[in-house]
Amino acid sequence: MDDNIIGSASRILYISDSTPLLEKTDIKGSMMISYISYMPRVASCNAAADEAEALSEI
Repeated sequence: MDDNIIGSASRILYISDSTPLLEKTDIKGSMMISYISYMPRVASCNAAADEAEALSEI
């Protein structure tokens, strides 16, 4: 994990009922940006796993 994901994940641990909506939205946004940045790698890994599974069924 990179520092951005670690920082966002750490912020999630400290959310409480008194946490302002703006801060909650900011945390959610930063997590989504990190997720989107990793999507190509995740998709590539999933495609490779699907291909390996298809080959093993032959």
